[in-house]
Amino acid sequence: MAHSDNTSSTVILHLTDLHFGWEGGTNAETLKAQRTNCLNALHTALKKLVADASNTHWKPDIVAITGDLGWKGAAADYKALKKWLDPVLKTLGLKYSDVVVCPGNHDIDRETAEPIGRPNNPAAADKMLKYPVPNSYLETFAAYSAFCKAAKIPAYKLGAASSHLVGTRVVKNIRFVALNSAWYC
Repeated sequence: MAHSDNTSSTVILHLTDLHFGWEGGTNAETLKAQRTNCLNALHTALKKLVADASNTHWKPDIVAITGDLGWKGAAADYKALKKWLDPVLKTLGLKYSDVVVCPGNHDIDRETAEPIGRPNNPAAADKMLKYPVPNSYLETFAAYSAFCKAAKIPAYKLGAASSHLVGTRVVKNIRFVALNSAWYC
């Protein structure tokens, strides 16, 4: 992207640990209000930066959300995320094809994952989680993957396989590598 100072750069807005769906604790309503206020303030700050003509070098070209988009890998987590992210992307003039996501340990459905065996050493882990990724591991991220597909976030490629969980993807001439470290959560 060319900027007013005649340099070429790509600006990435990096967000992490949004934890949509986390309302736990004894002060659930207060905690939810705090997160809502924080994220709304972020959106307001982005609006101001985008509106300021002197800040054209700052405007994000890509939004990267890395890990813990949700809280417990439930569809409701990602519904709430999308409700917040839709207007943020509109403010930035971006589409979901400009979004890069990588799951974290809170994006896994632990009830689905619980019956899956856990390796007790690195060699066993490599054997259990081989390419192509077994369906049992993919299923534990079903709500996360469904969100990505519904939002039309392009999938990563790993060999001949495509998924939203692991692999590489090029966005605006930058290669992103998603290394999901939450398979055994």
